[in-house]
Amino acid sequence: MLLAMADAARSVADVSVVGPSAPTEVADRCRLLGLRYVDVGGADRRRYLMSLARWAASHRTTLAWCNGLAPSLAASPSSRRQVVHIHQHPRGLQRSALGLVVRRAERVVVPSQSMKCSVPSAVVLENWTAPRGVDRTVRRRNAEGRFMGSETFTVGFLGRLSPAKGIDVFAAAVNDLRRRGVDVAAVVAGDNRFSSRSEQEVARASIASMSPHARTLGWVDRNVLFAVVDVLVVPSTWSEPFGLVAAEAMGAGVPVAVSDAGALPEVVGDGYPWVFSRGDPGSLATCLAAMQADRDGVAAWTARMADRWAERYSPEAGAERFLEVLGDVLAGSSSSS
Repeated sequence: MLLAMADAARSVADVSVVGPSAPTEVADRCRLLGLRYVDVGGADRRRYLMSLARWAASHRTTLAWCNGLAPSLAASPSSRRQVVHIHQHPRGLQRSALGLVVRRAERVVVPSQSMKCSVPSAVVLENWTAPRGVDRTVRRRNAEGRFMGSETFTVGFLGRLSPAKGIDVFAAAVNDLRRRGVDVAAVVAGDNRFSSRSEQEVARASIASMSPHARTLGWVDRNVLFAVVDVLVVPSTWSEPFGLVAAEAMGAGVPVAVSDAGALPEVVGDGYPWVFSRGDPGSLATCLAAMQADRDGVAAWTARMADRWAERYSPEAGAERFLEVLGDVLAGSSSSS
């Protein structure tokens, strides 16, 4: 999102992306996009934030769009013009930290109405996703039930392999469906690089419990998974601030089932029928069984979701909303100066 916003902002302002020396992924992508990257140094997080604070002290009148609390706090003592973009629900000490930066910020931005409940003064700026070039031939073959050589109903999981993302709920629901006599298989994409050891153990046990009716892809391009599943499941148990995976599936024309955690129901919209109770494998299994039995209904809703993606979560729609917020900030700064 940082890079998408920086790219959009170039149409109205002189833009630089400010970041550390390492890791280099952001700097590399900036070069590919033709964005100016300001390397402020810092071999680790603490040193980077100290370097960022020094940069802010020498750019007091530059509008800083800070993605996250940490850069906001680092820049706050010096920066006179700041937008604080919060992507996670503040918890514990983060709430106190948020109070400090909000008092100085020109705007606080969050990605959903669900998150606005945690930050009432915020402006909602929904995320957006790049269009996905899914292989329609593979999708069509999959929809006809030929994946894995049978009439198998194939469900997918994409994301961090952890209980917070619901990998254990997903596995339990798949096993429940098989006990009900549904010929279901699972495809799991993602890894556990940011998970604790206990979370990794839960994920391994969950995936193993679906054997031999599951396969893992590891960390792959989303298109690889989207091309071979009948339904993408987003079984998060924590309060999702937005739900980017669900929006990406909508944009790719992939049917999606979401839990009622956080902003996920907000992403698919009011009246969407394929929402299940968070943390409840039985609720998910019932939802998936209903989807498997109602292919026509799923196809109709998937088409509606593709339209919703185009209207709300496409790059064009997202950039337009972002530029409205940025324009208001710039106009307010001009009128007050």
